[in-house]
Amino acid sequence: MQRRHFLAGAGGLAAAAWGLAPAIVRAQPSGPIRVGIAADLTGALSFTGGTFPKMAQLIADEINGAGGLLGRRLEVITEDTGTNEAISVTAARKLVEAHNVDVVIGGITSSARNAIADVVVGRGKRIYIYPMSSEAITCRPLLFATGATTAQQTSLLIPYVRSTGARRYALLGSNYIWPQTFNESARADILKAGGEVVVEQLFPLDQLEFGPVINSILSNKVDLVLSSVIPPGLAPLFKGLYESGYQKKGGRTACVFYDESLMTLTPPEEVEGLIGCADYFPAVGAAGDEATKGLVDAYARAFPGTLLTSSSGATGIFRGFKLWAAAVASAGTLDSAAVAAALRHGKLTEGPGTPAEVDPSFQRCAMKMYVAVARNGAFDVVSQSDGLRAPGSC
Repeated sequence: MQRRHFLAGAGGLAAAAWGLAPAIVRAQPSGPIRVGIAADLTGALSFTGGTFPKMAQLIADEINGAGGLLGRRLEVITEDTGTNEAISVTAARKLVEAHNVDVVIGGITSSARNAIADVVVGRGKRIYIYPMSSEAITCRPLLFATGATTAQQTSLLIPYVRSTGARRYALLGSNYIWPQTFNESARADILKAGGEVVVEQLFPLDQLEFGPVINSILSNKVDLVLSSVIPPGLAPLFKGLYESGYQKKGGRTACVFYDESLMTLTPPEEVEGLIGCADYFPAVGAAGDEATKGLVDAYARAFPGTLLTSSSGATGIFRGFKLWAAAVASAGTLDSAAVAAALRHGKLTEGPGTPAEVDPSFQRCAMKMYVAVARNGAFDVVSQSDGLRAPGSC
């Protein structure tokens, strides 16, 4: 598939619109349409945030090459959110007040998302699109999300791992909003599938020592450790499990946000057999999904040596940008209310892990979901949803 064919079209999407605070003067109609990207270019999650402006620029270049949006050129402006809530607020203010962007896409953690939304949606009256997998969020007219919900992930993952014989589970996570709610969703699906949670613990975000909980996992004969521990704790947790002999004794690990982009954090042998669940894996393209392969190839040509992955936010950025651009084109305006109304009915027939569409009740995407297993440093898809998985919440 040609790069232009894959990235340029977004027909069939509804339009969306958004409004700005009255005190802020818009760019002149002849000027560029500015797309603000809020990305962790520094800080603990900078290995993920760098993907945001790359994907956004790739899409902007394609749209500009085809004549722009509403006859105007797209300009991508990125501000560093620094894996920090206070810095995220400052970055959002810069995008809205100094750069006068027309939409903001980005944010990684739940706290950053909430901080950015207050600035962009609350005061700036602009559309804000959050691209990462997350828990249910507060429904707001100008807030959209294009990553998977916890329900979309656990409702597919848990039945799969249960089918492999896993009955006794450990739920481990970092102590903040997303892991807390992820564990709630996972626990419900585990019980529904006939399993039991025998170990459950949340850790401070900077936790690096997991010896006691690993001992508990071994003594309780846990079949599967489902982790929502984020970096920097992720690598030492998996290292500790591996060195304890947990896998050699038949234990399995799972982590819904772990994919090829995180393989640099852990030696492949420490996560061999790890089970992931996401809206996209590179193997989807390799297995014959031409739309996904087209995007993967285009991304690789534009940014040699980098890999398009779901956990990096690249898929959510793609969906968010493409859905928004198509909504603007359909509405024929940048007015917030008009674009948002159309965006609530947006659809993508091509994209990573295709297809996807916005659920108007929740302003999140229904999408295909995949379960994959780590083998020799890459992920092989072993299961996928039948059709689109509904988000189930905002």
